[in-house]
Amino acid sequence: MRLLASTSLLGLLLFGAAPGKPAPRRPVVVVTFDTLRADAAPGMPALQRLLREATHFAGARTVAPITLPAHVSLLSGLVPAAHGIRDNITPPLPAARGFPLLAEEFAAAGYATAAFVSSDVLAAATGIAAGFGRFEAPQREMTASERLEEVLAWIPARPFFLWVHFNDCHMPYVASEGARTPRELYAGEVRRVDEALGRLVAAVPRDAIVVVASDHGEGLGDHGEATHGPLCFGSVVDALLAVRAPAVGRGVVDRAPRSLVDVAPSLRRWCGLGARATDGVPLDRAPEPGRIVVTESLYAWRMHGWGQCFSATDGRFTLVESGATQELYDRASDPGEGLPLSLDEHEAAERLDRALTAYRARVPAGADATAMAMAGDGDVASPYGLARRPESAALSRRENARLVDPRERFRYWEILASTSQLLALAGEHRDAVLVSRALGMLSALIEEDPNDPAPHTYLAHAQKMMAGMTGARAWNRRAAASTRAAIERGYRTAALLRDAIDLSLLSQDPAEMAAAQSLARSGRIALDDPCARSLRALDTELARCVGAAYGAR
Repeated sequence: MRLLASTSLLGLLLFGAAPGKPAPRRPVVVVTFDTLRADAAPGMPALQRLLREATHFAGARTVAPITLPAHVSLLSGLVPAAHGIRDNITPPLPAARGFPLLAEEFAAAGYATAAFVSSDVLAAATGIAAGFGRFEAPQREMTASERLEEVLAWIPARPFFLWVHFNDCHMPYVASEGARTPRELYAGEVRRVDEALGRLVAAVPRDAIVVVASDHGEGLGDHGEATHGPLCFGSVVDALLAVRAPAVGRGVVDRAPRSLVDVAPSLRRWCGLGARATDGVPLDRAPEPGRIVVTESLYAWRMHGWGQCFSATDGRFTLVESGATQELYDRASDPGEGLPLSLDEHEAAERLDRALTAYRARVPAGADATAMAMAGDGDVASPYGLARRPESAALSRRENARLVDPRERFRYWEILASTSQLLALAGEHRDAVLVSRALGMLSALIEEDPNDPAPHTYLAHAQKMMAGMTGARAWNRRAAASTRAAIERGYRTAALLRDAIDLSLLSQDPAEMAAAQSLARSGRIALDDPCARSLRALDTELARCVGAAYGAR
């Protein structure tokens, strides 16, 4: 091991293959469970059988409670602050990115490579398919049993690198016999993915290196979080991580602070792939004393303008930052993180906060920090399209301390989710009554927080639905105005701007068309080709309206 920057997770470490004979070309199987809580492991019989032949890294954490950044970190060995993917809807990983993904390295070494994922969140368009000779991603979410059939039919005779992703534990949960509560429904999903794991492990060669990991957990009500995304408590950032390989012990439980970024340097080392810059530590080596693992979530900030969330842990103490709130927990005595300690009375608080400060200073490889802060670099998921918040990097502690703790807004978040469900039902049944109900709920949310762009985007969608159901142009005018409101409050993409232009054209309201034209000409949003075409159509129509008005005088 050669130290490049520092002895913590925040430094880049360079590891090569062990000296001596060339590493044997064993098959490698990486299984990732979407949204699987680490504490679900005891209820998984197939996993428990595997653990008798593997090392269970019980102190592992994810890098982010969000699917795409977590998987990019697992396959690269870099934290999100280094690889630049910080949410699920983002510009794709570029082909020339300054770092490889594992599949690219295995393919270059002559392995057959294949990936079978079960959600379009991990579609090839994200760039995560790089290096895979075969990459299967569904148009819809697939169950573990559906996905497994293709996997078992693929396994080749020659050495291979295989990634299998199961999505069952993600919302919405499929009903199980006798299950009523979210936890009972979730447990049924856990049983299904465990059964699939057992079948997969039985089918691959006995000498295969097997890595089993979860990308993140699920709140299930802990800390008020029903699912995952905004917060960084253990319920969503503790990760299952287990490895069966000659380099690690059988039936061993390792409780050292570990991270998903440790997987890539481990496989590189064990399979002779060569040295790469990484934030991880090979799993057959003890981490440096005092290692601190950092997790981030920019989700609530990028979607709603609420506080960013982080956690930093040394394996015992964990500092959790949620917008303005910082809390310290002793997980040895308080594993559920329910009893915050005094920040002033424990030296761990300052030490962990220093690690967070260092993490915040990181920028993606090759990024220009000044340009990134000015222009932003990522599209953000809105309910019905893409939206961009200009700031994509981690805020400073001082900046974050001005923002609301997302936990204070969960009631608001739940209402927003309910309107999404109402609109989905309304669209399915063409029910204007349901749309009207959603319109009322969204108006109340906007009154409560007029600066959050998200409800304006939902409102535009609802108004567009009403225009389609009633044929009234006034609804298009309102939808255009709501779309502009979302843009003005921070969601800036050509896709949303195109919506504002097209809706203003449908409204045939000269004032609304002029407002859309002014926004498009302001230079605040770079125009893609479809948006430019819509703008030309708007210019033509406005010129016609002006000519008609002049001729009528």
